[in-house]
Amino acid sequence: MKKVHILYRLDENGNPVPVDLADPQNAVDWGDWRRTHHKECVIAQDPVHDSHGTLRYGISTVFTGMNAGIDPPLLWETVITRVGAPDEESYSHYASYASRIEAEVGHQQALAFFRDGKIPAPEDS
Repeated sequence: MKKVHILYRLDENGNPVPVDLADPQNAVDWGDWRRTHHKECVIAQDPVHDSHGTLRYGISTVFTGMNAGIDPPLLWETVITRVGAPDEESYSHYASYASRIEAEVGHQQALAFFRDGKIPAPEDS
């Protein structure tokens, strides 16, 4: 049976590298790495405005570095944030990806979906 890793970081070329959790200190080091490498983990972040130019959504795709025990690991994700919504309704998970290329394509697909006129202004609805 193939070992499934839980935590990953990015190497100098942007490739995911599993973190060996046999040593618990590596989990702490991973957390430190995430805090200091936040910019490298962001694939894209885009605002989405309605037909009147009001900001309605934010679309963010990032390297999470966390795997829920799936093989292949889904280490990137796109999240949609609804601006002005109550906290419990503001975030929506859109998709998870196994590679950076999939994440880049997925982000563009999410962006296209929201920017293709599917977000009317409240008074247009």
